[in-house]
Amino acid sequence: MKNKLCSASSGARVLRFGVLGLMSMVSILAAPLKIETIDVAPFGFLGTDGKPTGMWFEISNLIADEAKLPHENVLTPFARTANDMADGTSSFTIRYTNAQLEQNSIPVATIVSLPTIVVGAKGCDISQLADLHGKTVGLLRGSKTFTDDLITKFEANDYGQEVKMLVGQRLDGIAGSAVGIYYQARQCGLSQDQLGKPFVLGTQDVLLLVSKKTADDQTVAALKGAVDRLQKQGAFTKVINKYMGDFKWEAPAVQK
Repeated sequence: MKNKLCSASSGARVLRFGVLGLMSMVSILAAPLKIETIDVAPFGFLGTDGKPTGMWFEISNLIADEAKLPHENVLTPFARTANDMADGTSSFTIRYTNAQLEQNSIPVATIVSLPTIVVGAKGCDISQLADLHGKTVGLLRGSKTFTDDLITKFEANDYGQEVKMLVGQRLDGIAGSAVGIYYQARQCGLSQDQLGKPFVLGTQDVLLLVSKKTADDQTVAALKGAVDRLQKQGAFTKVINKYMGDFKWEAPAVQK
């Protein structure tokens, strides 16, 4: 009799622990992904309705929806996204990588490769960096877009400032992401033919990065599968084109 009671008690404990374990797993699976989108237009910004929008904001949501993963997406200052990925505050982000992110995140997939360009005003076609020797070029604060010491560099707060200073003839050229520069040019009411022919410095991959603090095999696989399916549908290019209008931003279209 005693053995039967012990067996029953042991079985109850096993069942209780099993239920608790299952509840814990359900809780983990139900916890929403914490997405951070860089707060830099056109990648992430507040629209005229006061709601978050932008290329990477929309694409992040598309991926999470396709992967059938509940998620929250917030705009976050560019520099802070790397810190939040390191400590697990953020589950994933879409952006260029850096040394800190390489150490603390998993590169799940390439979203798009964006050309980095230097461009002048209309009539100033640039075929090589040497064309800008002795001149002043604007680039984002802290950027290492190029290192030619014979070019004077002006550090701008954003691409909007770069474009306005170029139009105001306070800069001889501006450098950075073709998408960032052309988006702001469009916002300023310019067309692409009102700028010079750009020189392509190179291309850089925009990555979907998952924090090592929060990553698990199932989530990573679901996100990678979602990216693959959306890439085949051309979904990411459609989102980018919506913000770029008639501007040709892809590398083959802007090369000399």
